[in-house]
Amino acid sequence: IDVLKTTCTTLEEQIGALESLNEELEEKERSWQELKAGLQKKTLSAETRLQEMEGEIRTEKLARSGAEEKLKQLTEAMETAITCHQQQLHSLQKHLQDRDEQGRKFLEDLNESERKLAMIKLTNDGLQRKLAQEKSTNDRLTEENVKLQDQVTSLKATNFQLTQGLETAVERGEQLHTEKAELENQMEAILMTHSHESVKTMSTIAQQTKLIDFLQAKTDGTGKKKKVLGLFHKGKDVPATPSAMPLQYKELQQRLEQEKLHSSDLQQQITQLKAQLYSTICPRGEYTGTCSQGDRMMSESQSSTVLSAIVMSPSQQPTALKETHNTQVCDKQSCSNSPQGPTRGPKERMHHNIPHRFHTGISMRGAKCAVCLDTIHFGRQATKCHECKAVCHAKCAACLPSTCGLPSQFVEHFRMSVRRKKQMSAMNLSADDSMQMEGWLKVPRNNKTGWDKRWCTLHGCKLLIYDMDNKDDRTLCDEFDLCPEDRTISIHSAVTAAELINTAKTDLPYIIKLESHPCTTCWPGRTLHLMALSFPDKQHWAAALEAAVSTDSMDQDGEEKRVCLFPQKLQGNILLQLDGDSRVDINSSLLLNDRTLLLGCEEGLFATTLPVPKQKGLTQMAGVGSVYQMLLLQEIDLMLMIAGTDRLLYHVDLKHLRTKVAQASVSVPTIQTRAVEGLGGCHLFSVGKVDDCLYLCAATLNTIHVLKYNSKTNNFCKKQDIQTSETCSCVQFTSRGFIFGSDKFFHVNPMTGQVTEFLDKTDTSLAFAIFGASQCDSFPVAVLKVSPEDCSEEEYLLCFHEFGVFVDKSGRRSNAEDLKWTRLPLSFAYREPYLFVTHFNSLEVIEIKQTGVAGCRTFMELASPRYIGSAQAAGAIYLTSSTDSRTEVLVLQG
Repeated sequence: IDVLKTTCTTLEEQIGALESLNEELEEKERSWQELKAGLQKKTLSAETRLQEMEGEIRTEKLARSGAEEKLKQLTEAMETAITCHQQQLHSLQKHLQDRDEQGRKFLEDLNESERKLAMIKLTNDGLQRKLAQEKSTNDRLTEENVKLQDQVTSLKATNFQLTQGLETAVERGEQLHTEKAELENQMEAILMTHSHESVKTMSTIAQQTKLIDFLQAKTDGTGKKKKVLGLFHKGKDVPATPSAMPLQYKELQQRLEQEKLHSSDLQQQITQLKAQLYSTICPRGEYTGTCSQGDRMMSESQSSTVLSAIVMSPSQQPTALKETHNTQVCDKQSCSNSPQGPTRGPKERMHHNIPHRFHTGISMRGAKCAVCLDTIHFGRQATKCHECKAVCHAKCAACLPSTCGLPSQFVEHFRMSVRRKKQMSAMNLSADDSMQMEGWLKVPRNNKTGWDKRWCTLHGCKLLIYDMDNKDDRTLCDEFDLCPEDRTISIHSAVTAAELINTAKTDLPYIIKLESHPCTTCWPGRTLHLMALSFPDKQHWAAALEAAVSTDSMDQDGEEKRVCLFPQKLQGNILLQLDGDSRVDINSSLLLNDRTLLLGCEEGLFATTLPVPKQKGLTQMAGVGSVYQMLLLQEIDLMLMIAGTDRLLYHVDLKHLRTKVAQASVSVPTIQTRAVEGLGGCHLFSVGKVDDCLYLCAATLNTIHVLKYNSKTNNFCKKQDIQTSETCSCVQFTSRGFIFGSDKFFHVNPMTGQVTEFLDKTDTSLAFAIFGASQCDSFPVAVLKVSPEDCSEEEYLLCFHEFGVFVDKSGRRSNAEDLKWTRLPLSFAYREPYLFVTHFNSLEVIEIKQTGVAGCRTFMELASPRYIGSAQAAGAIYLTSSTDSRTEVLVLQG
């Protein structure tokens, strides 16, 4: 209707304009007529002008006629619009009447609903009374259930202790049984020796009897008494008759001794040749070079001769290397000629005894213990040498040899040489060149609890398991191929308690796991567990198995091949390669903008542009020491980082940092930092918002510091200190506070300062994570938010040492399925929708679906992978892969 009114108003205005124009034309026509009368009186020249004016008049008339036709059309359109408007008005009036009728019906329904609501309220009151009674009953039952759960927990703990005691007793029984068998073998050997000696004695007695008979036959036949006197009388009147028989027996005995001596010399030479041959096998499998075959054999022979000299005690070392062989032969001959037989020589040792300078502190990254080869997780106590940088558990520090300052290859050669010499002195090894190692190991029993002691031999790329060490009577029990064509093999020097439930905790550090992964999904994988008898045996076996596997993972140029299962699932790009003098030890990364990447290293803070130029490396920023963690806070224009030898928490102005990074291409900029007061020795921090307030959580050895940001002073002010029984390993902010993990997962409300256990104890499905995890030495490693940012229901993944649990913001289970780690994890990172898990020499990628269910898993074999930060692309991360000669920064996208 408004549009029609507007149209009509416009048409009326146009009609008025046309009427005014018409009036003007009529006035002009009258003036022209007057002008025509006047012009008729003028000359013929004026008539021509008059005709032109008449032509203009005709043109104006045509325009007028066109305007009249247009006016008629507009009039008809207006009438049509008015008719349509009237029809719509009638329809709206009918619709209004229908609505009035519906309103009356709704009013009647409302009255009826109010009557029903009154009846429902009466019923609800009765139900509420019943509910109160049920709640009281439920509370009573809950208390009884908690008591029963406590009893069950105590019973489980007692049962677990009894199980451990039983396993220890079984192991002790097995050891006694083994010792009994060894003693029986020794007894049999002694009996055999005794039988040989008795035979020799009887033969000697027989020979002496024959000699007596021969001498008696030679004497004069003067009677029995005279024969006896002639034989045994020592007087001068009866001289002793010389005999050639004793002289012949002595000559035979002397020749026998000479043959034995010659045989021992030959055996010693064979043993030394085997030792030299065996010493060349292991280096050939571990290192490759570009020299020729002849030079390589010559260098290996010379190096093995030189390195073998360190095995001898200083009192036994020769004056020159070329006299080593003769000296050892002479020592063995002197031992064999001694009246007491071969004696045990002095204990073999290195002429190198420099103790380590240990320092116990917090591990700032996941590492491997140099003694037990187990995992040292981030944030846990570790012992590190100041000089050689060897890292181990605090409990394992006493077992680390005093080899500070020696190369690891030198120490390993000494260990292998001592082991080979002991093995060769205890048994006669075969001359098979492919044999690398052999010894006693324990394997799990088939479908039974406990372990069986087996003799294991590493021949080339195959691990052979026998029931005994006797080569004539032993039987092959199992075989494991370390270099198959259609599979990839991984060696793990540490396992979790969940993998071997029936194994005692004290035996877990001695176990090595071998895994076989098929390249296709048509064939199943295989896992083999081996238990060493001591830590040195475990180190030797792990090194030998890894060397055997590494021979299959080398290409023709001697470079290590990167093996990936399901390569179509991963897309890795090498962002940066560092080797030689440009190599740095990277701890973390931070994207300053789309073109600049900061790298926090042990050597300091470095910057580079994206993409990284090939000819330009890293640019160091002065004024900052070792950098361990960095975080960008855009809303307050600050960057936080843990840096320096004291691991202080610094904040840097973001504008100043960007300016200095821009100047890095032409000069060496110096970063100005300001430390947060009272936060020394930090190893972890996180920042988050709770009720529109910015909080900072920083973790030290046994304390968690909670700070609040003050916008007036542009600084963080300390608000609360929380003491923990174990070092904090992870922090994650939520909408109501933050979660941190130490010995358990706890939730903190920074506004009230209340600290509670995060997992809900009333949820029976989380009983193992709450009560049983600590008994199995399964501790918190990480907590990750896996729900999208725009999702109202928050979901978190709590990562323990052996498994992961999905929970909501209240600490109750949100997914019935748990995540189990197939290998010991070092660190976790989540980039929607992928979960990245780093291990010692591999990376695992798990797809987390929107329903919280784990999708496909993918493994990539990498050398010492380390997560350093998030990348630009969605679902991508930055990580480093380090070898002895190179460090690579990779961009990995799930």
